[in-house]
Amino acid sequence: MWKKSVKARPSVRTPKIAAVFLDADDSEGDGDSGECVRHGQSRSPAPGDAESRSAQLRDEGQDHAVAARFSAAIRCWDAALRLTPRDSGIQELKAQALLAAGHDFRAVQAAALAVEYSGEKCAYSYQTLGRSQLNLGEVELAVGSFERALALEPTLSEVALVDLPEARQLRDALRVALKRQAVAERQRRKEEEEEEDEEEPQQQQQQSRQLSAPPSKRRRQGRWHDVAACRATVTELEQEASAPGVGTTAGRDVRGGGDGDG
Repeated sequence: MWKKSVKARPSVRTPKIAAVFLDADDSEGDGDSGECVRHGQSRSPAPGDAESRSAQLRDEGQDHAVAARFSAAIRCWDAALRLTPRDSGIQELKAQALLAAGHDFRAVQAAALAVEYSGEKCAYSYQTLGRSQLNLGEVELAVGSFERALALEPTLSEVALVDLPEARQLRDALRVALKRQAVAERQRRKEEEEEEDEEEPQQQQQQSRQLSAPPSKRRRQGRWHDVAACRATVTELEQEASAPGVGTTAGRDVRGGGDGDG
């Protein structure tokens, strides 16, 4: 059975939590191949014995995990879970490997399945779930998982002395930070409202000055709303109409409507 050892703990997300994988019964090396299937020849169970093959793959995965070959370990445990799909112990080991490899979200998913497969009665599954949630930044959920682990196994010293106190400390610090952020946001909004209140009288005064100005100064700006510009345009049109040839052509087009044969 695996024994967990806790390294330096993270502040919500950094550094990553890395569980130490230990197995007192394992003394053989695996080499550097990283392939769990190559060891089946020397320890092959009876054909059709799914549980024996699953146990073999579980042991091979532990060998890889001890050597920090987490990808190979996960492959072994995935193969084992295909043979014994609801094995909570193997699922919990997979969650530890995912967590050590930095796959926090997948670790939460695997640990949650381990809790489910154990009937919510395994303290170690809750511990791994809490660590995965803590690394993912779900501090409140992590506190709940650690508290559940202690309720199931009050003598679990890692949870009682390290995991749960740290999670509670992070939770309290997060609450203080959120409270300060809310206070700063309210202060910012208050200052914006005060600035708007100061600008409103100035706008009203400016509008009052515009309304009290003489009509000539309140003319709308634009060529067709400027009286002088309109008069100049009318004069230009009259001059164009009286130019030589313009009136005659226009009159012929309007009156005759033909070629003048009549």
